Amino acid sequence: MKVLPFKIPKPENELVRHQVDHVPHFYDKLHQHPEVQLTVILKSEGSLVVGDYIGPFKAGEIYLLGSQTPHVFRNTEAYYTQGKNKKAHSQSIFYDAGLMEKHLSGIHEFEGLCPLLHSWDGCYKVSDPKNSIRRKILSLRTTTGLMRIAHSLEILNLLWDGSLLQRLNSMDSVKHYSEREGK
Repeated sequence: MKVLPFKIPKPENELVRHQVDHVPHFYDKLHQHPEVQLTVILKSEGSLVVGDYIGPFKAGEIYLLGSQTPHVFRNTEAYYTQGKNKKAHSQSIFYDAGLMEKHLSGIHEFEGLCPLLHSWDGCYKVSDPKNSIRRKILSLRTTTGLMRIAHSLEILNLLWDGSLLQRLNSMDSVKHYSEREGK
């Protein structure tokens, strides 16, 4: 199983992309993309594979995936066999760290933002005891422009110190798999 490069469908000059997935099952190929991904699972269950971590995921959980981190949210078999009876539903934010670095580095107020985004390698389960991160992710569906950027930056601010993050994979680098390792 080779890691597939994946292109997030977004304009090249978009810093933050909000995506709603309401599908029979999530994309089930091991893949990676340059954007940092923050996903809230709204309805679904299955196995999350990231590096040396394989574990269950379920509705209500939030995951942070670093840039170029190979991953797959693989639904349980019922999502593939029961057709219309099961639906997977999530909302995700994709942060374009490269574009942010290109346009925001050197601006005092954004100091530390790009290093923060680049420091997240691998996968983290996000603790959200007050549901504030979940609410902000869901609010992005109806916001645009400056408000979308503001809400997205508020989420990053909540994650900044790392206290809400539990690292799931233990490999130092999960960015480069051989085909053999992928299998």
